[in-house]
Amino acid sequence: MMSGWKPPNLDEVNLGDITDQEQGESRDDTTAAKFFHKDAERGDAHAQFNLAVMMAAGTGIAKDPVAAFMWAELAAYRAAGPLREDALKLQSHLELQLSRADIDKAKEAARTWRPKAG
Repeated sequence: MMSGWKPPNLDEVNLGDITDQEQGESRDDTTAAKFFHKDAERGDAHAQFNLAVMMAAGTGIAKDPVAAFMWAELAAYRAAGPLREDALKLQSHLELQLSRADIDKAKEAARTWRPKAG
């Protein structure tokens, strides 16, 4: 397990994409979480990973390591290359904080999750 995992700086990840969408809102963590959640629900792996990072840290959204694990699981399943590796590292980091029951709950939620149209 990787105990030294550090989340990426979200300003360097995708926050710029939010302002590029001309949503008319300031570029802050709460706004970022809102847009990542919307895109994650549609099945975007990058958004799923970014949302997982934010939920793991409690940045812009309530800290929820079980939901973070679920979103990281989905991102790892949908992504390839470095994004998949980062999602798997995040899961390994979260495993240190979660009980076996919580991990099973997150995996079941990921298994039954379906993208929302939007």
